[in-house]
Amino acid sequence: MRVTERIFKATIDKSQFLTYVKKSKASVDVLASKNAYHVTKKQINKGFALERLRKELQFGDYDMVVGVGDSDLDIPLFKESDYKFAVGNASPDVKKVACPLGKDYADGVIEMYEKYFK
Repeated sequence: MRVTERIFKATIDKSQFLTYVKKSKASVDVLASKNAYHVTKKQINKGFALERLRKELQFGDYDMVVGVGDSDLDIPLFKESDYKFAVGNASPDVKKVACPLGKDYADGVIEMYEKYFK
């Protein structure tokens, strides 16, 4: 479990949480993972952020982005990444769009580096 998910572990069920968000009239998306709710603004995601960063930092032809993820929230990031890797505990949809790794979490990142970039 990630540190942020440990801190913000969901203590109410998804339907209760979605009802609260709807009543708030906030313009956000809510995605549930195994241990937490991820609240983002509509049309904003990791891919959008990466696209903006590429422009702001003026990435060139020789700059590359390596995307590593495990949840469906990472799929937009992969669309903007030059290399895409799914750690071992990734969702089935993430594994479909990225190179699957055998190990989970940080161990998967080490595996990726050792196998592909060392």
